[in-house]
Amino acid sequence: MIRYGALLAGVQVLAGVKEWHNSFVQICCDFVPRERLLNALAEAMFAAFKPEHRLGLPFGAALGADFSKVYKFYEEAPRFITRVVGPHHGDPLVLKRLKAGQPAFLVREPANPYDPNAISVRDLMGAHIGYIRATIAERLAPIMDRGMRFSSTIEVVLDDRFSPNDRIYVAVRRETN
Repeated sequence: MIRYGALLAGVQVLAGVKEWHNSFVQICCDFVPRERLLNALAEAMFAAFKPEHRLGLPFGAALGADFSKVYKFYEEAPRFITRVVGPHHGDPLVLKRLKAGQPAFLVREPANPYDPNAISVRDLMGAHIGYIRATIAERLAPIMDRGMRFSSTIEVVLDDRFSPNDRIYVAVRRETN
């Protein structure tokens, strides 16, 4: 699941592992791209997951020295995947027609009454899909306010077995000038 961009779902599966042996860590390293492991760890460290789903030790073992990159991951990564929250506030018809690969737009909402760092995720028609989580938006908003542009696409849409806040993932890319 991590390999395909459903970070929370993948971490939930890994959280069920009772004992981490070197061979299991090696399997993760062999089958999950290093940048995706780093992305999953950044999501965990910036409160994307419940505490019982945080796997710092195994991820640290898999990432080695790259572990330190997690602290500035969102500010520096050329591409990352993150979960969209608050989709239950959007139009259910918009949410049902979302498909992996569709473009999405990140729109700053500095006048948002709940969060001055708010970043809305919208579809091609401008319909609201949800928001970038506040812990990540507070890192991206200042960068966006200084003129950095990001493009995004829908990475994964999980089915109804997952809660609304766990179903939609976007791939975010830093645009180059």
